Amino acid sequence: MKNKIDFICLGASKSGTTAIANFLSRNPNIFCPSIKEVNYFNEFIPQDYSTSNVNFIKSAEWYNSHFKFDETKKIINGELTPCYLNSIKAVKKIKQYNPDIKLFVILRDPVYRAYSQYLYAIQNGVESNTNFLQAIQDKPKKYMGESMYYENLSRYYGEFKKSQIKIFLYEDFFKDVNKSMEDLFKFIGAEHKTSFDLESEFVNKGKSVRFPALNRLIGKSNIILKNQKFVKLRDLLKQTGVLSLIKVIKSSNLTVRNDFVNELERDVYEQAHLIFEKDIDSLKNKLNLNVNSWGFKENKSV
Repeated sequence: MKNKIDFICLGASKSGTTAIANFLSRNPNIFCPSIKEVNYFNEFIPQDYSTSNVNFIKSAEWYNSHFKFDETKKIINGELTPCYLNSIKAVKKIKQYNPDIKLFVILRDPVYRAYSQYLYAIQNGVESNTNFLQAIQDKPKKYMGESMYYENLSRYYGEFKKSQIKIFLYEDFFKDVNKSMEDLFKFIGAEHKTSFDLESEFVNKGKSVRFPALNRLIGKSNIILKNQKFVKLRDLLKQTGVLSLIKVIKSSNLTVRNDFVNELERDVYEQAHLIFEKDIDSLKNKLNLNVNSWGFKENKSV
């Protein structure tokens, strides 16, 4: 296959990848699909990590159709699908697609990342458990799995050279976003000419749900329609505008979230931290990562 993309952001979810995708898109020499998450290399959808991903079995030509290739090779193509980090089969499939690809990850404090993902799942109607600690125990592949960074990264280090993988820490990345983006551009082989302002950037801001039952109905229906058996029905609903109407209903059922209501309490943080403690130690001792920016923060909105 002649055309291959140049880089992938593997994750992690709820770690600023939407803002980074927007930053990358401002560079005229970089092309990212309008759909940020192509979801091609992951075998399961990230909503529940159990429903098969219909895109997984599609051709590389289908995947390449999302990008812009030119004969001069001046365009650097890439995408950001956060669930690739936690997808076991994604590793070898990515290597088979392009063994020389550049891969980067954004790692956020694993507890805050999991908690933010939990709140987002409630917002999207795919989580009904009101107890965070119980939720992560009930759905370990979703909440625990995505925060087991060393476990996930070790699979990639087993298949790719260290020079092909770049690790950023979320907490440090956004302290000086211009320096961080300069490092990222250098890693993927692009020039850095633009300054960035995080405060004015569009990000996935959390919302509260007006009528939880309605959102859960929409969320469960969305997962069902992603099943291979209902692909034709989903396409029909999309063509007739029903899916667009559902999105409008879902959006109108959300309000700006009061972050102070969703602060993570210290005892809950500490209990959750114990789950990831061994993995964090491996990041520090085996990958030599300085994660001093992680830890419980008073009045920390998620």
